[in-house]
Amino acid sequence: MTVSHADMMKKLTPAQRARVEARAQALIEEELTLRDLRQARH
Repeated sequence: MTVSHADMMKKLTPAQRARVEARAQALIEEELTLRDLRQARH
């Protein structure tokens, strides 16, 4: 049986949830930076 993202997040403590959200935001920012670099190169 699969577990949804929402279900997993509900099981985390607030501190764990904050850590997950911070890491997700960092990855999103990194991806956007890489996208900008690729566009500037072309």
